[in-house]
Amino acid sequence: MNTLNQLGVFLLNFLLGFIIAYIMLTAIKIYFNTKKSIEQQRLDALDAHIHRIKQEVEGDMHYWFDFDNDQFIAQGKTIAEIREVLKARWSKHIFVLNDHVMLLGPDFDQVHIYNETTNDRT
Repeated sequence: MNTLNQLGVFLLNFLLGFIIAYIMLTAIKIYFNTKKSIEQQRLDALDAHIHRIKQEVEGDMHYWFDFDNDQFIAQGKTIAEIREVLKARWSKHIFVLNDHVMLLGPDFDQVHIYNETTNDRT
């Protein structure tokens, strides 16, 4: 009878340990999925504010489109005209013109992108 009691206690402890481990693993999984979701939301928000520019020129008019989704951004005959549109509609955005130059709001002055491979600004 004593052996049967020991076996019952062992099985009960094993079952309780299994349940506790399952609950802990589920909680850890939920935590990491939530953390991953928050990070993805942040990346999506950042991605929505960074635009690679595709420029089309027709006559003396320059048209800017988002390279990734072809969304119209701005148009103008000069970069100054385009900057005025960017200031009015896109004040907190970043526009990457090419591998070396980008425009940052709110003033949209040109910023040269640092090239780490040559330790030089290009």
